[in-house]
Amino acid sequence: MAVQISRGLLDCGGRRSATPLSISTRVSKALSPLRFASAVQDAKRSFMLTVILALLSGMSGLSSFAQAIQITNALRFRAVDVFVNSKDKPLAAYQLEFTASAGAKIVGIEGGEHAAFKEAPFHDPKAIQQERVIIGAFSTASADKLPTGKTRVATVHLQTTGELTPRFEVRVKAAATVGGKKISVQANAEEKQRNENDKASGQE
Repeated sequence: MAVQISRGLLDCGGRRSATPLSISTRVSKALSPLRFASAVQDAKRSFMLTVILALLSGMSGLSSFAQAIQITNALRFRAVDVFVNSKDKPLAAYQLEFTASAGAKIVGIEGGEHAAFKEAPFHDPKAIQQERVIIGAFSTASADKLPTGKTRVATVHLQTTGELTPRFEVRVKAAATVGGKKISVQANAEEKQRNENDKASGQE
């Protein structure tokens, strides 16, 4: 136990004498060795818990980051149908320019649905692995054996990266009916509802 005595000056009858003003007692209790060791252990546990939580949080962030990279870099294959609408005129020949948005690459081109355009259209082989291609085809069949109205003339297969859906554009370069007579037609592109990923996995 520590005892502290404060002494001051007391004015008594005109004389100044040193007299104790107060006696204050301060008791300082030191931790026992057992309690001190317990406090140290509690501090260590708290520190270790903080470190473990920080590590787990970091691992969770890395896992989310890795998953984001995997999704971003995922390859997808899409099939895009190209249509020409010649209205009431028999379609004997066409030339189109197909363009996909950045990030898509052409990996294959196949023919259309009508017998007159079953074969894959003419195109520059260098366009494969690019975003743009000019396709064209013609038929010498008679008018009654040529398609009229809207018909699928080709299917373009694309490879894309990530979740973004590419955009497509089709421009008519030329079109003709029987005898090589030029006609006005409309063209557009539509992605198949069932893409190449479903086909590969056997889904219907």
